[in-house]
Order: sequence, then C-alpha cells, then structure tokens
Amino acid sequence: MARHHVTSADLAIHGDHLDSATVSTVKSIAMGVAIVGTVASLYLLFFAPEMIRGCFAYSWLFAFYYFLSLSIGGCFWTLLHNVTNSGWGTSVRRTFENLGSTYPWMYLFAIPLLCPKVQQYLYEWMNVQRAATGRVGEFLQSHSSLLYHKYGFLNLPFWYGRVIFWGLALSLVIIGLRKLSVAQDTDPQPGTARLFQARFHSTYTLILFAVTVTFTGYDFLLGLDYKWFSAAGISNTSHPTNISISWASCCWPSPSSGPTSRSHSISSSGMRASPRKPRIS
Repeated sequence: MARHHVTSADLAIHGDHLDSATVSTVKSIAMGVAIVGTVASLYLLFFAPEMIRGCFAYSWLFAFYYFLSLSIGGCFWTLLHNVTNSGWGTSVRRTFENLGSTYPWMYLFAIPLLCPKVQQYLYEWMNVQRAATGRVGEFLQSHSSLLYHKYGFLNLPFWYGRVIFWGLALSLVIIGLRKLSVAQDTDPQPGTARLFQARFHSTYTLILFAVTVTFTGYDFLLGLDYKWFSAAGISNTSHPTNISISWASCCWPSPSSGPTSRSHSISSSGMRASPRKPRIS
C-alpha cells in the first residue's frame, strides 16, 4: 500500500461535514430516549414517593455536575489555546470548542435544582431560612450563630443570582469565542484580526472561568453541608470532577431519605434539622 505525507491537497475544500441523512436513525432514537428520560426524571423528582424523590435528587445533582465539569473542561482548553497562541492546539481547537459549547445546554439541567421541592432534600440551610419567622437575618442571629455569620453568602436571593450568573457568563464566553473561530474558517480572506480578538477576550475571561468553576462547586456541592469547613475544599473545588465524586460518596442518601429539614431544634453550634427523616449521612 502506497504511503504519502498528508498535504493541504488531501483536505476537503470546504471542510468535512457530517451528512445528517446518514445519522437520521440515530438522531430519532436519541430524541425518543431524551423524551422518555425527561418524563421519567420529572416524575422521579416531583411526583414519586418521598423516599424516591430524595434519592433521585442526589443522583440528579451528581450526574449534572459531573457532565457539567466535562463542558467546563472544554471551555478551559479553548481559553488556554487562545491565550497561549499555541500552534499544536489548532488541530484540536474545534474539538475543544465543540465540547465547551455544550456548557449552555448542560447548564439547563440545573433548572430542577432551583425548585424548592428538590432543594429540600439537598440544602439544609435553605430549609432553615424558609422556616424562619420575620426577617431571616434577625431570626438567624437569635437562633443559629453559624448560619447568621454565613448569611452574607448563604442567602437565597444571592444564591439564585450567582447560579444564574455562572450559567450565563461562561455560556456567552464560549459562544463568542466559537463564533470568532467559525468566522475565521469560513472567511475567504481570514487574516489575523479574529485570532487577536480571540486572544484578547480569552485573557480576562480566564478569570471569569476560574471564578465560575470554583463557585459552582461551592454553590452546588459544598453547600450541601453548611457546617463543613476544610482548606482542602478550596483546592479541590478547582477540580470539579474530583469534588463531585467526593461529595457524592460523602452525601449519598440512605434509601429512606426525606427532606433535610422539616422542623428545627436549637443547639449551641447552630440550627440542626430534627428529625431528619432520617439523617442523611
């Protein structure tokens, strides 16, 4: 078999494109699975018996953050490639961008986590604040010193605002960078202007990426236990997959899991759910 070096003459003039007709059957099957999975998930999250809802809420959170971390990884490599102006990254740039471009779609799976019916099985501090009478800050000051001192960060309006911001901000970053990259490839006279634009916009957005990957870990995972303190959390949060696996193993619910808090009793260390129906270990 003859061998020769691959040159530009071997490449398709307008690039290689997947013929959608060749995968129409696969797309139909995938759509059917998606519809069935969506209906089943909605039932298990909101309408199933309480024991099942509690278990499935943890499963949903773990699966969501694990696959979100893969999308975040694609965003990271896209930003790194642009900032370093690497030559080797050109050959796999589209792979990075395609993987990172799933971030906005993956983040949609956080929507159930915004619902109180799901949150009650995951975030005890939310249950405490929703059960507060009068002004939440004043209630916590007299009933839970720990939650009171964390109230500036762990409060419902700020939590919702952060979660929405993390989803929108990184989505706009990866969509904008991919748009520049595609325009570069399809322009008959591409030049280098878009390359410099991508490099410039990838510099300051790397900071946004670092903040996003850190605080999504705090908001979705470390917030499962508001009493938790560890310097290891600061370093591990920069590795979403590691921290998601760690929290899944530490916080996996017992088969009879109920809401993390229904009624509350006061202790010297703060507010604790009592009873926990049963306590989630």
